[in-house]
Amino acid sequence: MTGIKKAIYDYLLSKVAITNIIGTKLKPQLISMGKATPYVIFERDTIEQVRHMTGVSDLQSDNFTFIAYADTQNEVETLKDAINTAMDGISRTTSNSLELIIAEQGSESDDLDVRNMGEQEPAFNEILSYTIWYKL
Repeated sequence: MTGIKKAIYDYLLSKVAITNIIGTKLKPQLISMGKATPYVIFERDTIEQVRHMTGVSDLQSDNFTFIAYADTQNEVETLKDAINTAMDGISRTTSNSLELIIAEQGSESDDLDVRNMGEQEPAFNEILSYTIWYKL
């Protein structure tokens, strides 16, 4: 893992409010459905390099989706709040040699994820989307 994904990974795992809930179970990919909750997966959906009148700038914005999983609604909401607080705190933060400028929340939704066609207990999840602006 490199670049902005590594920067977001390092930034979020530097937040005690998040690691107190998930430890290091933050992954930039799908996790097997048998994974013990709580955990968070994230993915970069789109990439856009900012242009201005003189050409390409060193500013980039990427859209990320975070999905937080937990066994109870209360636990997943606590995890969602910790992620939101951490993302709200991005302001000229350096992580993995990238300057994270700001994170804008796009949307938020919750769902009940029935794992393995009902063979296991269902998990609650919160889906969060953010646009993260950073300098290359």
